[in-house]
Amino acid sequence: MASFEERTRGNGSMDGWDELAGSGGYVIRDEGDIRKYYTQIPNMIIDMELSPSAFKLYVYLKRVAGESGKCWKSTRRLASDCRMSKPTVIKAKRELEEKELVSVIERTHPNNGYSYHEIRIVDVWRKNLDIFVEMYGDPGKQTLPAPVKKLVPKNNPYKNNNTK
Repeated sequence: MASFEERTRGNGSMDGWDELAGSGGYVIRDEGDIRKYYTQIPNMIIDMELSPSAFKLYVYLKRVAGESGKCWKSTRRLASDCRMSKPTVIKAKRELEEKELVSVIERTHPNNGYSYHEIRIVDVWRKNLDIFVEMYGDPGKQTLPAPVKKLVPKNNPYKNNNTK
């Protein structure tokens, strides 16, 4: 069987999965971007002392912001989607701003004059890498341990055992 990378042709599409269905079988194809099925967060976020609500809001924002890193959802909608109260979302947004994980910019809608927040996720991937290189060393410069000498017993009871 082909590897996942071969089946997806390295681009997230599901070309090549027809052979998995067999004759007369059904194949469900999702020709969208496979990244919509997971959310990546830097390891440093887990190590930060964030409140549970701030952590949940951050992960949710990473999920919905996509490639642009921006979210325009209202506080009411964020509260509903994250199953939190509006005051909890407001407090979590402030906490994420204080930790410099997001920036919140107040904007005014040009048509109706209502104000809204543009929540922008701060790119912390470089900072995350620096923290973990400092802790564990540069992964590109790690050396492999010396090979362990294979120990062979001198008297192997299973070798040349004529017990037929």
